Amino acid sequence: MRRPAPPPARRAPDTEARRGEQRRRLLQAAQQAIHRDGPHVSMDDIAAEAGITKPIVYRYFGDRRGLAIALRDTAFGAMLATPAGDAGRDREQARERIASFYPVVSDAEHLRRVLVGWATSFQMFVAMNRNLYRFLRAEGVLESVFENRDGDDPLTVSLAASLREVFGRRIDERTATLWAQGARSMLGGLVDWASRRDDVDRFEVEAQFEVLAGALLDGLGRSVESTPPPPARRRPAARRTRASRRR
Repeated sequence: MRRPAPPPARRAPDTEARRGEQRRRLLQAAQQAIHRDGPHVSMDDIAAEAGITKPIVYRYFGDRRGLAIALRDTAFGAMLATPAGDAGRDREQARERIASFYPVVSDAEHLRRVLVGWATSFQMFVAMNRNLYRFLRAEGVLESVFENRDGDDPLTVSLAASLREVFGRRIDERTATLWAQGARSMLGGLVDWASRRDDVDRFEVEAQFEVLAGALLDGLGRSVESTPPPPARRRPAARRTRASRRR
C-alpha cells in the first residue's frame, strides 16, 4: 500500500517576508528601467537594473507578460491606495475603490462628472507614467484591469447602471451596457492616442473631456427622447370553457 505524499512544506514567515521584499525591489527596478529606456526595454536590462541575473526575474514572474501583470497591479494599486499583499485581495479592494470613485448616479449631469473624472484620472496616470503605460499597453495587459471572475469591469458596470438610471426603461439593458462601453472607449481612446504623441498638450486634452462627455450624453439623451417606448403587451382574453358556456 502506497503511503500518501506528505503535504508541501510551508515556508517560514521570514522566508516569505524576504521573498516579498525581493519581489518589491525587482518591481521597483523594472519601473526604473522602463522609465529610463522606454517600453521596449529588454529583460536583460531589467535584471541588470536590479543587480541580478535574468533567470531570477523569470523565477519570480514567469515571463515578460507575468512581469507586466505584476507591474500593472502594483501601479494601479498605488493609484487606488490599496496595500500590496495578497494579489486576489488587492484586486478585490481595487474594485471596491473603483466602485466608490465612480458610483451609480441618477441624472445626466452627475454622469457627465463621473465620465470626466474617470478620463482626467486616467490621463493624469498616463502623463506621470508614460513609458510604463506604453509598456503595459505593448504587453496587452490593460484590456482587463483587475479582472473579475465573471469578466465584468466594475467601472463598466457602474456606467451602464448609471445610463439605465438616467434614461429609464426606454432602452434595454444590453443597449445601456453598449453605450457605457462606447463612452469609456471614446474618452480612453483619446488618452491612449495622446500618449503616443509629443505634440499634444495634456491640459488641452483634459479640456476636451468636458466637451466630448457633454456632447455624447446630450446626443444619447435626444436619441432616447425620440424613441417611443415599446407598446404595452395586452394579455390575451381567457378562453371560455365548455362548462362556462353552458352557464
